[in-house]
Amino acid sequence: MTAPATKPDPLSLIRSSPLFDEGWYCREYPDLMQRELDPARHYLRAGAKGLCDPGPEFSSQFYLDTHPQAARRGVNPLVHQINHPEHEGLDAGAVLQAAEALRQKGQPKLAMTLARRHLKGTLARGEPLLCANVAAAAGDPEAWCQSLNRYLALFDQEPLRLDGAGGPVLDRLAPATPPTPRPTGPKISVLMAVHQAESTVATAVRSLLEQTWQNLELVVVDDASTDQSLARIRQAAEADPRMRVLHNTRNVGPYVCKNIALQVATGTWITGLDADEWALPTRLERQMDHALRHDLKASSTGMLRLTPHGLFSQIRRVGKVTPDGVLQHSPISTLFQRDFLKKTLGSWDSARFGADAELMARATLALGKEPPSLPEPGLLSLDLEGSLTNNPEFGLHPRYGMTPGRRAYREAWKYWHKEKLANGQASAERLYCTFPPESRRYRLPHLADVPLEDIQAVISTHGLGVT
Repeated sequence: MTAPATKPDPLSLIRSSPLFDEGWYCREYPDLMQRELDPARHYLRAGAKGLCDPGPEFSSQFYLDTHPQAARRGVNPLVHQINHPEHEGLDAGAVLQAAEALRQKGQPKLAMTLARRHLKGTLARGEPLLCANVAAAAGDPEAWCQSLNRYLALFDQEPLRLDGAGGPVLDRLAPATPPTPRPTGPKISVLMAVHQAESTVATAVRSLLEQTWQNLELVVVDDASTDQSLARIRQAAEADPRMRVLHNTRNVGPYVCKNIALQVATGTWITGLDADEWALPTRLERQMDHALRHDLKASSTGMLRLTPHGLFSQIRRVGKVTPDGVLQHSPISTLFQRDFLKKTLGSWDSARFGADAELMARATLALGKEPPSLPEPGLLSLDLEGSLTNNPEFGLHPRYGMTPGRRAYREAWKYWHKEKLANGQASAERLYCTFPPESRRYRLPHLADVPLEDIQAVISTHGLGVT
C-alpha cells in the first residue's frame, strides 16, 4: 500500500514561495531580525502576527482584511494563500477599503496591483478613485483629474479639468468643455445655509450659478457668521440676480436656516447644497430630468467626499451605503416637488443636526416607499475637520461612528415616528411639521435643541409672515 503524500509543513511552504523574499525581509525589519536569524521562521512565528510582510509583493494586512475567515482563525496569511485557490474566502466588498489602507501605509504600487487583481465587475467601479488618491499623494494633479474623469465616465458624465496650480481642488474644477445650457424648464430653488464658511462658500455658490439648468434661484441664509462668509455671498449676489441673501442675527443651525429659505423660495422644485460642496455642472439637469421622467415627488443623488487636496477620504466597505465603496447617498441633494414638501411635510425639524434623516423618514411614510436616489455622483463634498458631519459632539463619521448626541436625537424622532406615524397612523396632520414649531413633538437632546425664542427672533428680523 502506498503511503499518503506528506503535506509540506508551513515553514517549507514559506521558504519555497516566490512571495517570500529573505533579503528584503531582513532589510525591512532589521530590529526584529536581531532576535532570530532565520527570516522564514520569524515570519511564521511572529512576523505575520505583527502584520509584517514576507516580501514587497504581498501584504499580510491586506490579505487578512480581505479574508475574514483566515483572520478569525489566526492563520499565517501567506501559508493560507498558498494552500487555497486565489479567490477562495475572499471578501470582495472589502478589497477597495483594504487597498486604500495599504496606500496610506506608503505602498501605493502594491495597493493598485492588488485592487486591480481582485476587483471584478461592478466592484471595480471604485478603482479610478483609488488611482486618484495615489496621484493626489504623489502631487500629480493631471493624473488625479484623469482618474476622476475615468470614474465620471462610468456614469456617462462629462469630463472636468483643473485650472491653475496649487490650492484646493474644488476651487480649480471646471468643465473640460463648455456644457450646453438648458435655459427652459421648471424653476428650481436651491437652499444653502452658511456658517463660518469664508474659505469654501464662493466655490459652492459658483458651482450652482454655473449649472447647465439655468432656471434656478439660490437662496442663501448666513447663520450669524463672524468671518467673511457674508461678504463673499453678497459679492456673488451682486453679479447674479438669481441669488437672494438673508443674514441671521442669531445662530440657529442649518435646518432653521433652510426653513427660513423655504419661506422665500419661489421655485416649483426645492433642493439644497452645503457651503463646503461643489455641484457637478449637470447635477440639477440630470436630477430634474430623472424626476420628471419618473413622475417623482422626491429623489436624491450621490456624493463623493474628499479632502481639500483631492484625497477621496471615506473609502468604505462595499455595501448598501456605498455601492462601490466610494459613492454615498446625499440627503441634502434631495429634490422635492414644492407642493409635496410644503403642503405634506411642511418643513425640516428645527434641530441643529440630523434633521435631513427625519424629513426623509416622513417622506418615506408619505410616499409609501423610500424616495429613490439617482445612483451617480451629483456633488463633491469636502471632508473638513470643522464641518457639521465631523463634529466630535454630534457628528457622523466612519472614524468614530455616530456620536451620542446624534444618536440620542435619532432615537427621539424614531420613537415618535413609531408611536405616532407608523402602522397606518401617518395622518396628514402628523406628517406635517410646522415652522416655527408650535411645540416640540418629542424632546430634543440638549445639543440638538434650538431655543424657540431664537427662532422667533430670527423670523422677526427677516420680516417673514411664516405659516
